[in-house]
Amino acid sequence: MNQSWPVTSSLQYQASSPVRIVLRHGMTPTTQCDTALPGDTARSIIAERWPALARHLATVQPFTALELDACGLVQTLAANGIRLASAWDPDAESSLQIAHLPDSNDAITLYGVGMGGLPELLLQRLSPGGTLTVVLMNASLFNTMLDVIEQSDWLQHSAIRLVLASEQTGVAPCRAITTPLLMLAEASAERLRDHLHQALADDLCRQHIAGREALEQTSLVYFPDVDPAVVRRWPHARYAAYTTHQRYKALRERVAHTSLFTSGSVIHPATDLAVRMGATTLYLAGADFGYPFDATHAGSSAFCEPAPATNASGLTITNYAGHTVPTQMNFLSYYRDLEAFIGTEICRGCEFISLGQFSARIAGVSHEVAA
Repeated sequence: MNQSWPVTSSLQYQASSPVRIVLRHGMTPTTQCDTALPGDTARSIIAERWPALARHLATVQPFTALELDACGLVQTLAANGIRLASAWDPDAESSLQIAHLPDSNDAITLYGVGMGGLPELLLQRLSPGGTLTVVLMNASLFNTMLDVIEQSDWLQHSAIRLVLASEQTGVAPCRAITTPLLMLAEASAERLRDHLHQALADDLCRQHIAGREALEQTSLVYFPDVDPAVVRRWPHARYAAYTTHQRYKALRERVAHTSLFTSGSVIHPATDLAVRMGATTLYLAGADFGYPFDATHAGSSAFCEPAPATNASGLTITNYAGHTVPTQMNFLSYYRDLEAFIGTEICRGCEFISLGQFSARIAGVSHEVAA
């Protein structure tokens, strides 16, 4: 599902406003002026199918803290500063949110609507005659979003049940959660929100146990200057390695270990290790060696900060999207040294593939275009 959202400008939003901002992937917003809003059709459907709910929605106050978020690859919306969907890959995010569900289900409950992408995907996971219950965690936000995004298709589907959070007494076993709505839950949804938080914690605990079991089958490769306390806590096999740096000279003479290629970035020893372990196809993710979008990290990262001011030399690097991206001298050194390593004899016969269009163009590396 390629998500394409007509979105009303937060600065101009009124329930009866004729101004809409239309978002499309890879485009800047453009305005349309007409008198019909997506909410007109959606509210007619709700009034016909769930009249009591329609009467309740008619009484709620508009959600005014809604704004356009255009800092990522895909323009999205933020409510009270909380993104309702990924600004980088909303389709992948939606798929991840329902990946735990079987392909065929008699009943699914969705907690929170957000940008409206999940209901359509979840309908595809129902068995014939199945039911998708959509729980409104914030009726005010949902009511406002009806005027922002066209949602009539899933609302008129016969499998849909639309209910308020206050009508729910427990958490459904077969469920999906629009997690931003937990932070945006209205007062009447707080009890359900708390139960959902507990359910998520239980799910994470089960995943942690499963992940630890998998971790116990995973070996650790480390350099001797790693904190010994960290190394001791690793639950399975541990293997020390050296670099060619002089600081390991004396230790290398006493204890023999393999030396891995290093030149300032973790991508260097990781690549060398993969080749030595017999990998013949290596995928590089996030090898940008610069500041795409003028940020130090991806926008969803807790470490994301504005990029340092471009230095006087104006150093740049070119990525697979054809953009010239600001960089700095040490990044260029890491970049050129990786190119040199890929061209060495040890990498002969290996195929290197970059997964991102915003990764740097690296000699000896091809670019895999996403389907």
